[in-house]
Amino acid sequence: MDTNTMTKKFLFWNINKKNCSDLIVKLVDELSIDVIILAELIQQNASNKGQGNAISLANLISNLNIKTGKKFISRFNSGQKIVLIDSLQNGQNVSSDEDKRLSSCKYRINNEDILVVGVHLRDRYTHNVDDLFDLAGQHREFIDSYNVDKVIAIGDFNMNPYEKGIMGATGFNAIFSKEEICYNPDRNFGIKKTPFYYNASWDAYKLKSPQGTYYYENKDTSLNPYWNLLDQVLFSSAMMDTYIGDSFKIITTISGNQLLRDKKSKTTKITKKVINKKISDHLPIVFEVDI
Repeated sequence: MDTNTMTKKFLFWNINKKNCSDLIVKLVDELSIDVIILAELIQQNASNKGQGNAISLANLISNLNIKTGKKFISRFNSGQKIVLIDSLQNGQNVSSDEDKRLSSCKYRINNEDILVVGVHLRDRYTHNVDDLFDLAGQHREFIDSYNVDKVIAIGDFNMNPYEKGIMGATGFNAIFSKEEICYNPDRNFGIKKTPFYYNASWDAYKLKSPQGTYYYENKDTSLNPYWNLLDQVLFSSAMMDTYIGDSFKIITTISGNQLLRDKKSKTTKITKKVINKKISDHLPIVFEVDI
């Protein structure tokens, strides 16, 4: 590891247009988070001031700074529903860009460019899944257009790690084997050669429970895993060794606040855990990198 690097903790949470400000501050403080990416955040403005689901970004950052003693900075202020906030003191030279589904920050850290991309892709339940898989490849091409070798893409991909849009050559081309990526950093498919991404989110399948960030119960489909790992983090091959192994976690409790609730079967009387949608319909994820 480079002697100039430091371990930094990342948080992603799709807050489902809820005002989770207090929980965000508590979680960031508890886990010493350095980079925060939030999806479906409704920013407070003159027209929605006073609405319960709108969040004042200025107040959120102020509360984060007071509680943690760090200096957080907001990188996006355009009103999009994805926000990136960080306290990377060695990454002050930052340029940001926003697309409808991807928002990015290019940091200059230790004399290298690092691109952090916040992702919130289309909803798979209101869009054709095959279309989502094809669009994933376009999003990957958009990220590649920055011409940055070191990339972290984190967010709500609305696909599972094993699905075509994530793992497939025509999608994000993200696999779980570092050994394979080191052996051959590109996938050759047809006439096209595409560099692999490393998907650290597969670590979630080593966890006891839950092994997903989104729960979907639908008896009308024959292929439903119930627990879906829609919220993921992908690394370019030049960045994958910065990932701290097994640091990927799914958060279910924040300062005693349970993000899951019990659901009892009327037939078997067995109780299982599902997401408490009063807080959000997604669970947060965290992971660590050395940068």
